[in-house]
Amino acid sequence: MSVVLAFPSAFAPRRALVQAIRGAAGARLKIAFEDEFVVCETGDPVDLALKLESVFGIDRIAIAKRVRNKLEELSDAIGEIGSKTVLPGENFFVKVKADGKHDYAGRDVEFSSSSRLVAKLAEIGAHPAKSEQEANRVILAFAGRKFAYVCIKVSKGPGGLPYGSLGRALCSLHNPLSFLSCSMAVKAGFVPEVILLYSDEDELQANAKLAETLAKKIGNDNAIRIAPISIPRAKGKVAGLVKEAVAAEILIRQPNDRIVLPFTAAVHPLWFIEAIAGKAVAAGNTPYLPAMFADIPDAYAVQQDSTITKSEFQKYDSMIDAAARLSIKKMKKLKVGPNYLHDILDSV
Repeated sequence: MSVVLAFPSAFAPRRALVQAIRGAAGARLKIAFEDEFVVCETGDPVDLALKLESVFGIDRIAIAKRVRNKLEELSDAIGEIGSKTVLPGENFFVKVKADGKHDYAGRDVEFSSSSRLVAKLAEIGAHPAKSEQEANRVILAFAGRKFAYVCIKVSKGPGGLPYGSLGRALCSLHNPLSFLSCSMAVKAGFVPEVILLYSDEDELQANAKLAETLAKKIGNDNAIRIAPISIPRAKGKVAGLVKEAVAAEILIRQPNDRIVLPFTAAVHPLWFIEAIAGKAVAAGNTPYLPAMFADIPDAYAVQQDSTITKSEFQKYDSMIDAAARLSIKKMKKLKVGPNYLHDILDSV
């Protein structure tokens, strides 16, 4: 019988992960726990495995054949699956993980099943590899408490923590870096409450596309807040820093105790990050900075003026305050549906 194995990420809570799996399945399924993974019994394992590839809190997903936990039966199953998945000329490696509670060790199964595969695959020029690293094809199997599982296909999950396991947090979405920060917050287990900011029509369309991408990533058609943002008079790269300050000020003034700040030490001056975070705390917010120490890809980086000092920047304080107040005054809440992008653009 084929089942789906979901391998949780390191700190994913079991209860939250099971809820996420059941939510993604959209149908009834039977769930059992092994030490390293969750076993999902469903009528359509291929469809479920595909759905679980977008569930946060899962590192890997495997479609596997479940057999009785006996050495001979497990070895036969590995031989059967390996003969169907190993391609001509490939080097293969059998890797079996057993919990030590059986009358055999993992290496016993590896030796037995490899011998079967050598005989079956010799005619197509496939040979056993000396190590997992040297193999073109790894046949992975697990010996659980009651059953054993031989993986037919293994795919990668998004990792992180189950979506929503840490509650809600407020995010601004006003450029690619803020989108990356919001995505990181989602992976950390937050549900993002998005405020989309824009300074002109082109930016509205670009940021609306980012919002749509985020919604598809988390499978969530939800309410979104939209507001125009007026950049105070500032020239050159300083304008970017001023815009970040206005966006942060808008978040700080919302009735929400958790806010996500899209700041990173690789891009923003440290004094700026500390000043905004301190202001958030003083206002009763808890600021989260998921991108703070991350390696930021060039596509997400924004140029700021790293030479401007804190004292020099203070001359923009009153302008930042006025701009934030104006944006909040013009802010509107929008319920978006399947036509996500068009719903946003048509609302302005």
